[in-house]
Amino acid sequence: MVLTEGCHGRIGTAPPAVGKVPVLEMLQSFYSVAERFHSPFAQAWEFREAAILETEVVYSERGGHLKSVPCAIILRTLDGFICDLRILLDPTGIPSWPFVHGG
Repeated sequence: MVLTEGCHGRIGTAPPAVGKVPVLEMLQSFYSVAERFHSPFAQAWEFREAAILETEVVYSERGGHLKSVPCAIILRTLDGFICDLRILLDPTGIPSWPFVHGG
């Protein structure tokens, strides 16, 4: 993934991550629970340096059954690099959710 050094990232209600390495670590934690994003995207909107993608996050329940939750991905680029990444979803019911809920 091509990120700027000072990029911002946030998943669900977790506190934001700032910087390339913290955002990559945040995404690594996310993929420890999420199997994948549903592909292709249900909808995609682009305007200048911003994009909004509507999709679903697929994850495994105990017992191996796949489930999904609706998700929106908002990203902004700067000179072709991602400088802001938001993954908006309700993690209620996702087992082993790795993120501390913000308050």
